[in-house]
Amino acid sequence: MFNFFSYIIFLFSFLLPKTVFSITYNIHYDQKEISVKDSVAKYKKLSIKSYREGDLEGFGYYSNKVLAIAEKHNLREVKIRTLINLAIYHQRKDAYKKALTNYIKAEKLASYLKDSSYLKITLHANIGNFYYKIEDYDNAKLTMKKVLKLANYHKGKKKKQVKISAFNTLANIASDEKNYKEAFNYYNELKAMLKSVENNTQKLATLYSNIAASYRENGGYKEAIKNGEEALKIIGKEKYIEAEASAKLNIGVSYYYLKEFKKALSFLSSANKIAIEDGSFEIKMKTHKHLAKVQEALNNIDEALKEQKKYTIAREEYLKTLTNTQRLKFENESINKSIEISHQKERITFLNKEKIIYVAIGILLFVLFSAFVFSYYKKRKIYKNDTTLLKGDKVFLENENELLRNKLTKIALSLKEQNNIKKNKKSSIPIEEQELYKERILNYMDASKPYLDSEIKQLDVAKALNMSLHLFSEILNTCFEQNFNSFINLYRVEKAKLLMKDPRYDKYKIITVAYDSGFSSKPSFNRVFKKLVGCTPTEYQNKKDVITK
Repeated sequence: MFNFFSYIIFLFSFLLPKTVFSITYNIHYDQKEISVKDSVAKYKKLSIKSYREGDLEGFGYYSNKVLAIAEKHNLREVKIRTLINLAIYHQRKDAYKKALTNYIKAEKLASYLKDSSYLKITLHANIGNFYYKIEDYDNAKLTMKKVLKLANYHKGKKKKQVKISAFNTLANIASDEKNYKEAFNYYNELKAMLKSVENNTQKLATLYSNIAASYRENGGYKEAIKNGEEALKIIGKEKYIEAEASAKLNIGVSYYYLKEFKKALSFLSSANKIAIEDGSFEIKMKTHKHLAKVQEALNNIDEALKEQKKYTIAREEYLKTLTNTQRLKFENESINKSIEISHQKERITFLNKEKIIYVAIGILLFVLFSAFVFSYYKKRKIYKNDTTLLKGDKVFLENENELLRNKLTKIALSLKEQNNIKKNKKSSIPIEEQELYKERILNYMDASKPYLDSEIKQLDVAKALNMSLHLFSEILNTCFEQNFNSFINLYRVEKAKLLMKDPRYDKYKIITVAYDSGFSSKPSFNRVFKKLVGCTPTEYQNKKDVITK
């Protein structure tokens, strides 16, 4: 959700109309004091220029110059402002411990400031947004509520600006925590304040789009459409590209869930076009994802597959733009629903044939009973096979110094030898072709790493390999004794183990390893990992730490 005040406070740290320190304007003024003031002004100006131009290193370098001067000459307020800027610098660099250290130093220095000081409220607003960014919602809420109290010491535009920033963060937190009633209360406060401030149409349009998103996430699709359309009315002929794309996305998704697929297609296509032209990776990704669903609902299977592929590419592009913390926050909301959708279509088709149901009700009951018996024995057989496969999978993953490709090749060779001896494993594919297909699959897995996509389908991989779905499935079963899911999960677990050995991942949570290995959720990661390795990811990581020590 777009936070349009997340860094606006940064500018206040430079633009506050406060004197850095006093200078005595008389014939005996201190030349050294003027020189210090000029140096501070010079480096401040350079740091602002660097920040606006996107030169993060320059921003940090010149801010450190200002801090050194402030510490040498004991310029408290300059030091507080500069510590805020350095905290923002480290925050943008994902160095959150350093950012927090700077905020704590600034807060200690600011203890002497009165509650009416605008510098004090600026500091706490930045700290509140920092806590929100690292998902420490409890501290973020406490800090922003303190900001609202401090805002009462101020008047006019400054007071509104700070309150708008605080309410926006509190609304986003409530929405993230699924506390929609509280979120809507904050949104209403924001709405009233933004309407009373001139030249705020873009922020107001963004607000309505955020409200639409919250209604959509809460299942209030009609209200989502209403607020999305309100955002589009406010935008009118103005070029608020991100707000327009976001509003159309929310409207399109809502129409999809209301089963008005043609309207959904229109709004989502428009949002997608805007996102592509504007380079908005997140909205581009989300529109491709839902366009795939809409096309499938309209029975345009080829178009659905195209959109699914575009979504996969857009998702990778979007992930590259995120910081590590944002990658943690980024959750895969779309689980692979192809099987469920297929079942729904079968049920709908079946229910439409009412005459057949009435005529053949007796046959249907018999078929259902037969299907139940067949399903029962089939599940028993699958369970037995899975138990056998599990033992083999654990053997794969026990030797951690051997590449997964080598392990799979050995297993394929072993199965080939067993089949030659037993001569009871029949396959329609000649052995020479099996070897070629096997190598093609292993090369593709090594080069393209499709297992890192949590929504990858068997059909997608088969098409990429230029193989039919049946052929691909038979090669997996014959050469590796694996179905598609178990085969993909072998690679994901192996990738997870490699990431947990990487010192760079020591500071991240297990969920980061799960996402970066291709799993769509933490529960599925824990279940598959324990099934294949014999312990949970956390237990495995702890064992690794003990061995390292």
